Amino acid sequence: NELQIELIDRFGLLPEPAKNLLSIAHLKLQAKHIGISKIEGYPAGGVVEFLPDTKIDPGFIIRLIQTQPRIYKLDGPQKLKFNVPTESAADRLTLITDILSQFSQQLRAA
Repeated sequence: NELQIELIDRFGLLPEPAKNLLSIAHLKLQAKHIGISKIEGYPAGGVVEFLPDTKIDPGFIIRLIQTQPRIYKLDGPQKLKFNVPTESAADRLTLITDILSQFSQQLRAA
């Protein structure tokens, strides 16, 4: 957030690509904090790759797959595929933000 404020202060309002870049950087930090090594978003869906020591409750992931099998599927022991079509990069950013928010609320008890 401080970087964004500094950029706006120096250069004025940021163009959309710059805003998207800052949003992606923020999402990467949030993902790493909860134990996600990579998130990829495509027009037809995407993939979430978990770190071996992820903080996300595995029971939550299992419930997602069981209750929404058309959307979520495991791809190996550490990848979760999601099938949610999006039309634009902004829509994908919103979707990934929502997914990370759900995962952040489902962390294991310490």
